[in-house]
Amino acid sequence: VLLAARYSEKDALGLLTGSGSIGLLFPPCLPVILYAIIASIDINQMFLGGILPGTLMVIAASLWGIARSPRSTEGEGGTFHWIEARRALWDAKWELFLPVVACGALFSGYATAVEASAQAGLDAVLLKELSGGDTLTVRTVYKEPFTFKPQCKVVLASNEAPRVSDRDTGVWRRLRRLPFECVVPEGKRDPRVKAVLTDPATGGPAVLAWAVRGCLEWQQHGLGRCEAVERKTAELRAEMDPLAAFFEDCCVFGPAYEVAAKTLREVYETWCRENGIKAPVDNTEWGQRLEGKGCKKAQGRRCGVKVKLWRGIGLAAEREDEPEGGTDGTDGTDVQGKLPIGKPDLPRRKVHCTSVPSVPPDREDEPEAAPAGQQEPGKPCSACGEHDWVWSAARGAYLCGGCGREHIPATATVEGIPTGKAQIDRTRLQELLDKGVPMREARERARLDLAPGCDGPG
Repeated sequence: VLLAARYSEKDALGLLTGSGSIGLLFPPCLPVILYAIIASIDINQMFLGGILPGTLMVIAASLWGIARSPRSTEGEGGTFHWIEARRALWDAKWELFLPVVACGALFSGYATAVEASAQAGLDAVLLKELSGGDTLTVRTVYKEPFTFKPQCKVVLASNEAPRVSDRDTGVWRRLRRLPFECVVPEGKRDPRVKAVLTDPATGGPAVLAWAVRGCLEWQQHGLGRCEAVERKTAELRAEMDPLAAFFEDCCVFGPAYEVAAKTLREVYETWCRENGIKAPVDNTEWGQRLEGKGCKKAQGRRCGVKVKLWRGIGLAAEREDEPEGGTDGTDGTDVQGKLPIGKPDLPRRKVHCTSVPSVPPDREDEPEAAPAGQQEPGKPCSACGEHDWVWSAARGAYLCGGCGREHIPATATVEGIPTGKAQIDRTRLQELLDKGVPMREARERARLDLAPGCDGPG
């Protein structure tokens, strides 16, 4: 528009940038609010200080624009008319009136600059400041700031739990969830209960006696800890873990388990797609949370091929639908039936994880007799050196008594595949094919490279 009105490019850019910068001086301006918070400066004073220079800059920019305007007002933009200018100002009346409303609310005391964040999640920094025991500096409207040391207990009453990072130990040392689980049946509810409790003549003596008894008991026994509160707090923290539902659905934990890192991540991403979770945790947080569960990174060999492993975790076998009532989660809390984290309105779908743990739980059972024709390996396990082998009917193979690794006979072949130095484990190949793995990939994964790290023939 300015170029069409025959302003030079330099003057047009100057008017645009200058007029845009003027808006930063008038409330409600977010950069001014952020600067005041970071610099610990009073926001009201910042707004008040910007009114005078902002007004002067508006006048100066207007005069400069008129002075730099072309001598001829005839151009592609048309002829300038004051009537059209007044009409444009009237159309923008609400935008022009907004700073007046903001200043009036702030300086009259009807609003404060921090009310914009009232609906946000739990402010962990503020919570730590209030409960840290340090001296704080505060101020009220039109009064001088003062310092004090908080001596109170902050109570947040809410229908929905605020979002808090489950890894912020500083917050969880301070946070307690108080369960209110007693529901009075509708037929037994007293509609006068609120009026009675708030009436000093009727409910006052009862409330006072209740408070006095509580005070005496507190003086004798102290505050202590409540098992129900501790349990509910642990459940709340588990709900904040974005991987809690995945661990409950698809994983088992224990020192006997291990799984390939790539496989575990692929199962997690598949689980996220099945449950409608669009933002899986990134690789950095993924590793940190696994380590927080006691899992450890390791390097291992699978048939002569080096792979990255996670030890202490395995993939659960395919699960049947579990009975109602819940099951214990991986951290000892009841997480059965929880909705996927980040999707409060999404129905939880059962995901069947068809992968099996590298070291199955049946290795801890009583040893079973091997069927006829199955000879116990005559050499120690190549992974741990253990000489004891235990027959597993579930796997149809011998398992190492030390690490639980399956003994793979090097002489197994599959019909139609030539034998030689690179041979195939028939049992492993059939398992992969049953899981839907393509033939070519299954052959490569079941191929035995008669290299160190693979158990040779007994």
